Amino acid sequence: IEEAAKEKHARVYAFNKDFGIDSRSAVTGGQMITVSTNDTAPAMLFTTMAGIHQSVNLACALMAVRLLMKEDTNISEETMREGFARTTWAGRFEVKRGLDRTFIFDGAHNAAGAESFSMTYAELFKDTPKTIVMAILKDKNQDAIIREVVKAGDTVLVVPAPTDRTEVPEVLVEKIRHIVPKAIAQTADSVEDALALAYKHTKTGDIITVCGSLYILGDARQWFNHEMSH
Repeated sequence: IEEAAKEKHARVYAFNKDFGIDSRSAVTGGQMITVSTNDTAPAMLFTTMAGIHQSVNLACALMAVRLLMKEDTNISEETMREGFARTTWAGRFEVKRGLDRTFIFDGAHNAAGAESFSMTYAELFKDTPKTIVMAILKDKNQDAIIREVVKAGDTVLVVPAPTDRTEVPEVLVEKIRHIVPKAIAQTADSVEDALALAYKHTKTGDIITVCGSLYILGDARQWFNHEMSH
């Protein structure tokens, strides 16, 4: 990137050099982040997105918007803040509270995504056991995803993803039992079945997570919205 910038005589703005995060704190519904740049006062921003990785993303986006503001007077400090506060990202540690439970919808479909999930979960919910509805595709690093997402005391319901690239649920159940012996793992026929089961076997205040593949998030959110509207 630096080479290309040099050729084009373009300025490079690097995280932790030209701008950075002074502080961040998890609050209800998201996090508050204070971003500072070398030549402007620190900005305190709210985002609905959880996790340290999203605070870094926000800092980078803020730097880009600040540079645009120099060129475009239509963007005000106020619209910039409102824009960040209103931004949502479906399926990226998306926390929904409803049906007396906490639901988390997260892609976590590769090793890096699973690690972000694990860090964000620990930050918000410590080591609270969770019920997981999971599917993973054959070509993904399954062991790494399982290791990050599934913890001792968790219950995992493995379902097939709606694609021929999906891993056979029985195979994943065996892997989970081997990698995390203190977790309970079983198969379910579909995302809807798994969520109905998860709901039935949990109590008020429990956490239900859907993750491992972006393919199952649509069905999961549809199930949730359907149950919430009845």
